[in-house]
Amino acid sequence: MATSNLSGSHPIIDGPSKWELSLALFDRSTHTRRVHISANIPHSVWFDLGVESVQAKDNSGDSWNIEGELGVAVRKKGVPVTAPTPDPFSRVFIQYNTRSRQGTVRFLP
Repeated sequence: MATSNLSGSHPIIDGPSKWELSLALFDRSTHTRRVHISANIPHSVWFDLGVESVQAKDNSGDSWNIEGELGVAVRKKGVPVTAPTPDPFSRVFIQYNTRSRQGTVRFLP
């Protein structure tokens, strides 16, 4: 599925903890850390996410604006997905809550 066909926001149904998100942003001593998100794009699937920036959305300490790059879609145990998914390495903007581990993902041009 081409990323250009994925307009609008798509729900994130599970994702990283605040600790995992912190490590992805700050602990890059040997490689770029990636976190995993599960989103309905267009069906429920897990993705690697390369985190490039995180900004506090409000003063709650749990709501974040995240920019990054989606990696390859995988099933929960690392098995590649065969159904159509967004193009690997698509740039994304995410609004995410680390308390509920839910949010939305939107594809950037």
